[in-house]
Amino acid sequence: MEQSLISIIFATLNEEKYIDRTLRALKKILNSCGINAEIIVVDSSDNNLTFQIASRFTNKVFRFSEMGVAKARNYGASKANGDILLYMDADSIPQKCIFKDLLEVFKEKDIVAAVTYVQTYDKKPTIAQKIFHAIDITFIKTCKTLPFLLKFYNRGDFFAVKRDAFYKAGGFDGKLSVMEITDFIVRVQRIGRVAVLNKPVYESSRRLKSWGLLKSHIYWWKNYLSYYLLKKPLEKIYPTIR
Repeated sequence: MEQSLISIIFATLNEEKYIDRTLRALKKILNSCGINAEIIVVDSSDNNLTFQIASRFTNKVFRFSEMGVAKARNYGASKANGDILLYMDADSIPQKCIFKDLLEVFKEKDIVAAVTYVQTYDKKPTIAQKIFHAIDITFIKTCKTLPFLLKFYNRGDFFAVKRDAFYKAGGFDGKLSVMEITDFIVRVQRIGRVAVLNKPVYESSRRLKSWGLLKSHIYWWKNYLSYYLLKKPLEKIYPTIR
């Protein structure tokens, strides 16, 4: 059976600090594991650096003038040829064999999307990083047995969805700049199951380093409460950390 094509989509905004390392590592992993994939970069940067760097690794780099990560992700889907749409952040590097796990779980017809947990790739993480990721890992692994908890998942580091389910669910809500993944999960869970993978993705922890542990948790929980009580997130703009 022919292996499904994975369209790996990055929505970028001034990511010149991270995108080279990410795409270089990603290409190496895809090649070493024999994964059939295309890389798509939708760039909304106010300079040419991210576009130029990304173009060294893929010929599917697109300039996108509209603001909003949900809109950029939807645009990336419109340019994708894959049966699987995988959304990643520009500072995220996957564990080597995670793509094989992803292809395996997507063989199950009732599974329509997949997420995983995140660790920092810092060699000497701070205490705050250790605590944050310990909580995060415990929560996401718990989602495997209690899938209703995925309604409180909003990570963009590694979020995969079958192409037909993506469009059946209506894609991301272009009006949202915060909670767009949570909102999508709520809708896609009406179509099928969301799998939780057993291998991590590694990230820079840049927002945690900037905000700290307490502010990070307060930010997300106030938006979760607002989303479920008022049907919309409290924040209209997701602050950029670079």
